[in-house]
Amino acid sequence: MEIAAEDEDLHDVGAAVRRVLETAADPTLIEVHKPDFKVFIGHGGDAQWEQVRAYCERAGYSIEAFESDYRAGQATLEVVENMIASSAVAVVVMTGADQTVDHRTLARQNVVHEIGFAQGKIGVRNTIILLEEGTEEFSNIAGITEVRFRKGEIHRTEKEVLATIANRKRDFEQYGPYGGGGI
Repeated sequence: MEIAAEDEDLHDVGAAVRRVLETAADPTLIEVHKPDFKVFIGHGGDAQWEQVRAYCERAGYSIEAFESDYRAGQATLEVVENMIASSAVAVVVMTGADQTVDHRTLARQNVVHEIGFAQGKIGVRNTIILLEEGTEEFSNIAGITEVRFRKGEIHRTEKEVLATIANRKRDFEQYGPYGGGGI
């Protein structure tokens, strides 16, 4: 069955429905959920990441890290996906954990994966890479600003990392997740 109506009639009906809904809706019952601002910390097992966690926690940030909970029986990829998805910023520590036969020093492959996953999920701008001196960069890292540090001196990244996180938090509060410009 088809009902014929003029555009003005449809507009009038739409306006009347809107008025009814606006007067009937109780705005105190409408709850807006704003996600928490969390920082995901990814790493390849080198204990230096704990210094990053410590300075982020001292600054008052809520941390998501694999070690934050018991994970028995869960798929690692699913755990990492959920942690990144619930975070506003990722700080991923690239330390030289693996040696190749031709004496190159690489970050663990899970770290490279976590960087790419975080960039895709929460944005390149919200993914902070900490790169240990002597660790080979992966091919498409060129052009992405990372925070470099000397072996054993990750504590020297604190000021720059916390300033970057503070900037991202300000953008998060003003524009919401993924907001604030850039890629």
